Amino acid sequence: MGGAGILRDNPSATWYPRDRDLQDLLRARERMPVRAVVTGKGEVDLKDPVFNPKEGEWQPVIFTTRNGEQKLKDQAKRLNTKGYQPLKATKTYAMEGTSVDLAKAVGILKKDYETKLLDIQGGPILAGGAVKAMLVDEVRLTVSPQIMGDLNSEGRRRPGFVTGIHFGLKDSPLAELEALGVSGSHIFLRYLMNYRN
Repeated sequence: MGGAGILRDNPSATWYPRDRDLQDLLRARERMPVRAVVTGKGEVDLKDPVFNPKEGEWQPVIFTTRNGEQKLKDQAKRLNTKGYQPLKATKTYAMEGTSVDLAKAVGILKKDYETKLLDIQGGPILAGGAVKAMLVDEVRLTVSPQIMGDLNSEGRRRPGFVTGIHFGLKDSPLAELEALGVSGSHIFLRYLMNYRN
């Protein structure tokens, strides 16, 4: 599962797991994987590869709101006039409200697609929402030896691991170090999540 912002930053993304153990689990399964995109506003490009897999490669899914669904339908109509057939292979789930209910989205993936492993490769809004909804069992972090600072080259603040979600002392999850790895100058950390509630 990935967020619209990550997809906009990397339109060729298909969210294939980077970690070997997750790749092995994916290969061991005999069912087609699902690539789910969360976009509350429907602001994705339907020509991106994630929505246009080859036959049997993966099932693209979009979780959005009713307003986002309308934007996607309008885009699909425009693309149809140019010879594209967007949303042909993609299943769209529209939810009420102004944002996607991640617990409901995960419930749909479990029920309709028998999903047992969900690799979330999203930005701080998606990650924060998933942690707040207690949907994350483990977190994998990479410490990269590049110092960025909190502002980008345009002077805008860079998001942290979690954005738009607030945790207090009583509801902030705790992470327990499960594994540590080093490759070159990179450090790979794997944490198990422990929720207080």
